[in-house]
Amino acid sequence: MINIINSEAELISIFFNNEHILLYGTGFISDKMLNFLRDYNLSNPEAISFLISPGEINHGNFRGYKIQYSDNETIDKNMPVIVSVSKELTPEITKCLLGFNYNNIYILHPNFYKIFFKKIVKNFRAYRRSTLLRFQVHLAEHCNLNCKYCDHFSPLAKPGFLNISEYESDLAHLSKLFDSTVEFIFLLGGEPLLNPEVNKIMAITRQYFKYGYIGIITNGILLNQMSDKFWQTCHDYEISLYITRYPINLDYESIFKKANKAKVVITPPISASKTMDRQPLKPMSNHVPFSDIDDKFSSCQYAGGQCPTLNHGRMYSCVFPAYAHHLIDYFNLKDVQVSERDSVDIKKITKPEELLEFLAYPTPFCRFCNVANITRNHPWELSNRDISEWIDL
Repeated sequence: MINIINSEAELISIFFNNEHILLYGTGFISDKMLNFLRDYNLSNPEAISFLISPGEINHGNFRGYKIQYSDNETIDKNMPVIVSVSKELTPEITKCLLGFNYNNIYILHPNFYKIFFKKIVKNFRAYRRSTLLRFQVHLAEHCNLNCKYCDHFSPLAKPGFLNISEYESDLAHLSKLFDSTVEFIFLLGGEPLLNPEVNKIMAITRQYFKYGYIGIITNGILLNQMSDKFWQTCHDYEISLYITRYPINLDYESIFKKANKAKVVITPPISASKTMDRQPLKPMSNHVPFSDIDDKFSSCQYAGGQCPTLNHGRMYSCVFPAYAHHLIDYFNLKDVQVSERDSVDIKKITKPEELLEFLAYPTPFCRFCNVANITRNHPWELSNRDISEWIDL
């Protein structure tokens, strides 16, 4: 059943009248929802937990609250679920929750959403502006899987590896700016384990960032073939493994044994099989009003420093413009462009606040993101390398 929340009073009453509430989403809206609840002393971590889609990265908790995957069969499906995402994503998320047999779904009425969002949006920039450095970097452009809807465009990429000397130079500069401290660095791709220099890259990364989480995001296919030196390097430099579980035949038990023997952390424990999100781009004019770009940015899960990407000495606010050249080159696109204003030359950054400020705002590439047409939790399948996987024509 879908219930409509029309006012703050109705929202508050849900929390007063139920022992436990599920909030779907771990973004800006959910964060501000928690702040709202704290004003009414309704933010008890024992009474609230969060849901995310299968396949999303699960860090275990959000602001100290437990996170669970929405397809978890042990969850009581009669508990109230409040969909706390942007209005553009609400219909798709609601559909997914119904598909997982949740019986008590609450969504914000569009008019109330508008009032509620306007009340909290003034804090959007401050929320999105991270206080710590975080970024991801490709160790390999290509992949040994061929996933439909891949948002790194790996099925379209020609084989290519990270330039280590360039990467080390970038790390040296960023480390100096941020005092060797990082919130997280994800080493990924493509498939990062295809890079024959992966051990060296792990060591260099930890050399420059002594404090903070560093992890390899991998499909796991090559893990059982990795040398003892790989496992020892992971252990010595405190590199965690994040294994995305695809519906393929893979000996996970053997992987766990190797990880346990080497005392390498796998975070989080593997659970649900990977599903795919289609996050399409829409070719359009350069003359899109800034207000439209800002609306898209405000609704984007990657916005404002949630997913910065380092590529050839430049930092991008998200993965799409960083690797869109694979898409553009493969399909010879003329109406999707990446400009210099979509990234910043990190060597020209002299203060950490300059980089964090850049990441807190939209860039010209945001105009191509068709946020309203995002669909989630598609069953995993192989790519046909058809333009419709990535582009709304």
